[in-house]
Amino acid sequence: MNSLIRTEFESRVLEVNKYFDFIENIDNGHQLLSDFEKKTFINIDDDLLKILKANSFLILYNLIESTVLNCIVGIFDEIKIENLSYKDVSQSIKLYWSRNIYRFDEKIKEDRLIREKFYNIVERIISDIALEISDRIEYGGSIDAKKIHKIAKDLEIVFPLNHYKENLHGKVFSDI
Repeated sequence: MNSLIRTEFESRVLEVNKYFDFIENIDNGHQLLSDFEKKTFINIDDDLLKILKANSFLILYNLIESTVLNCIVGIFDEIKIENLSYKDVSQSIKLYWSRNIYRFDEKIKEDRLIREKFYNIVERIISDIALEISDRIEYGGSIDAKKIHKIAKDLEIVFPLNHYKENLHGKVFSDI
């Protein structure tokens, strides 16, 4: 993980920990909030506490989603920075690029589009032109454990999972 991604991740983890500390304080009986000047007070009842706890899932989800997407975009950024061409990247990146370079355009007849796209792809490969991979990751609006696993598998990203237990961690992540 490059330093910029790691810094953002660590910053988000601090935010998550601050929120969890806040929830823990409320859960331990500190259920009265005030403004800075202590002129206005808000009592945090059980219903509001449930809502705040439920928000924990959203915060964790955002941490996971942003970290995964930033890591993947980091790979594509490195390809751009290093000016890597088709022959310079792994088979999985080649396949990912080839799947994502073809975009349907309703204004062009399909046979012409296919011919032009095919020519464009072949020309880029044989001319050793640097790959352009979109920073936009298609994941359908919400990313989950299965989608992360599929993206990682497509890009041949290996996660060390020596402490991972599918029945425990996989279920928890799916719940988030």
